[in-house]
Amino acid sequence: MNSNLFTLDFASGTDNVISVSSYDNVGNQMVDGPRLNIRIPKASCKLLNDCSNNGACVSDNVCSCFNSRYGKDCNSTEKPLEPPIIFVNPIQIFNFTGKLPVLVYVKRAPGDNKTQITAELTNIPDSVKISTGQRVNTVFLSEQELSEMEISFDGEQQDFKLKLTVHVEKKSVRKRRSLDENVRKSRSFEFTVSGKGSLQPDLTMDDICYPKDASKLQFTYNIRMPLNSLGTVNLILSNVPKHHNIQNGNLVSNGTYQIDNASNFDFFTMTGAFSEPFNVLVTASAAPTYGDLKKVIRITQCQNNEEGKESDDDSFSLIIGLLVAGVVLVILIGAIVICCKRKRGPIISKSSGIKMNEFV
Repeated sequence: MNSNLFTLDFASGTDNVISVSSYDNVGNQMVDGPRLNIRIPKASCKLLNDCSNNGACVSDNVCSCFNSRYGKDCNSTEKPLEPPIIFVNPIQIFNFTGKLPVLVYVKRAPGDNKTQITAELTNIPDSVKISTGQRVNTVFLSEQELSEMEISFDGEQQDFKLKLTVHVEKKSVRKRRSLDENVRKSRSFEFTVSGKGSLQPDLTMDDICYPKDASKLQFTYNIRMPLNSLGTVNLILSNVPKHHNIQNGNLVSNGTYQIDNASNFDFFTMTGAFSEPFNVLVTASAAPTYGDLKKVIRITQCQNNEEGKESDDDSFSLIIGLLVAGVVLVILIGAIVICCKRKRGPIISKSSGIKMNEFV
């Protein structure tokens, strides 16, 4: 027997009848089940002044307001506070030593000049410095200061994770009888602003494949140092096979080459007979100030589709060359035929003495 759990919604203050029956797989009723009478008591919203006759009481002390009515008791014609759109980038930087702006985007509704935005930063490490705002363990920021805020390290660099709370407040005047009442509504939104104070260099370098019978490969790399850093990076290549050489690197020991003062974006060339796949350990060394970053690069033979691309290019060039040669040959043969006709005299028949070419 299969059992299914389901939920039925009934309106407040209604009488309902539920009947249960079973049917076979072709729709024939087999058993007429019980009938259940369910009475849903009417919800009470007396504590909400019966929704001020401007809404429906959907459950106890819960009103669903009609159009243009707001509030728990549906007695307000003023919309609740709709905060502006706020976006804060989480930063999540990898290499960081200098100032970095915290991008905060605030979009207000057209004509909204009553909303006030303030913010506060908490969980601030001693080494993290905020460029603006009032600081007493917590940084308090106005809307303008929030848009101009920058984060930097003051002392030892380290990872950080700050809590940013943005407060949205709107003031308005509500008329009650003959008095004007100031109304203040506010909401708060929390964001996380985090970053890394790593001093390691960042190395970008991809695996590479070699075509058949290749004897030279060019490797490109990109090195990014921490912002405002004054150090240089040496690129160390280890596990290089004996029959391969690095053209623009210095041989340090067997199978190890070093490229001094590696540029941010550059390349090096490896020569040798590429017949077997192998791995090379690439180390971006900024020691002792910043540390090392290691990466293994795989050198493998290109698959058929990659070699085929080069073969297709060669085949296309060969076809074009043959076509050009054929056209030149046809032109040359035509020129020879025309030249021969001009030099040869008229053909005379011995029997009649008539020039044969007169009938041509």
